[in-house]
Amino acid sequence: KSKLRGPMYRSNSVTGERQYIGGPNEDAWTVCQRHRQELPADVLKKIGKLDCRTTHGDRIFLAHGMYCHRGRIGQEVWLEEYVNSPDSAENLYAAEDAPWHKFESSLPILHVSGHTHVPGLWRRSHQPTDNSDPRELWKIVQSGHDDFAFGEWVDLEPGYFYHLNPGSVGMPDTNVCYPNFVLLDDETYQVVFYQVDDVPYSVEKVRTAMQELDYPASLYSEKQMKRCP
Repeated sequence: KSKLRGPMYRSNSVTGERQYIGGPNEDAWTVCQRHRQELPADVLKKIGKLDCRTTHGDRIFLAHGMYCHRGRIGQEVWLEEYVNSPDSAENLYAAEDAPWHKFESSLPILHVSGHTHVPGLWRRSHQPTDNSDPRELWKIVQSGHDDFAFGEWVDLEPGYFYHLNPGSVGMPDTNVCYPNFVLLDDETYQVVFYQVDDVPYSVEKVRTAMQELDYPASLYSEKQMKRCP
């Protein structure tokens, strides 16, 4: 279980300036701290007992960001790392403490995480390879920024490692502003993406509420809430 950590910085030995290297940004951290003060003690106690990652069966791994802790060369990777590019996906797959390396390829292996709010399904072969280029290793099966096949079941094929992002109900980051989610059949190893077309996400209501609650302005700026026009 991970402890709640604030923003992490590295000091520049020449300029003395702080360089942000991971964790929540300062405004998000301010909100987290405020919520800790406002939530009832029993709720905080229940939250404190939750694990930041879990498994379902022996081949489905779930986390908010990355399931693994340590990078390919033994350096620590921030657990909440975004999986949003072939490079970051390969860092996840090849992580030093990744539990999926012990499995053979008779069944698909699935990593599920959110964090980016972008629905998508990526895959790479679980077979040994000399190829080290993530852009060639990883294939996008579905992506929230492309034409998306909502409502169609997708087979997770044996011999592959998959990364799945179910998207977001609360703040979807897609080209259209509707809640989206995923159903997973853990017996047939199939997934299907859904989009709730008749319930648009109201950015203005959220922005107004955040202003009334005195949230940091950066969290509801036009740039930050570009997800929904």
